Amino acid sequence: MAEYKDKVPSEVVDSINSEIAALRGVLDSEDADAIRAGVKALGAATMKIGEALNKGGGGAAPAGDGAAGGGASSSTYDADVKEEGK
Repeated sequence: MAEYKDKVPSEVVDSINSEIAALRGVLDSEDADAIRAGVKALGAATMKIGEALNKGGGGAAPAGDGAAGGGASSSTYDADVKEEGK
C-alpha cells in the first residue's frame, strides 16, 4: 500500500489501515469465522485502491487504432516457434 499511498484518496488509505488494525485484533482470538470476515473486509477495502487508480488515470485512451481487444499494437509481435528435436 505504501507504493500507492500518494495516488489514492486519504479515506481509502484510512479505510485500509482500519481494516488491517481490525484484522490484527481478530487474529489473536483464533475465531476462524471472524478472521475470514476480516480478510474479506480487508480485500474489499484494498479493491478501492484499483478503483481509485482507475479513476485517477483519467479518460486517456491507450495509443492505437481505437479497436478494443484483439487489435495489433506496437508492443504486439508475430513470431514463429520452432520446437527442437521433432
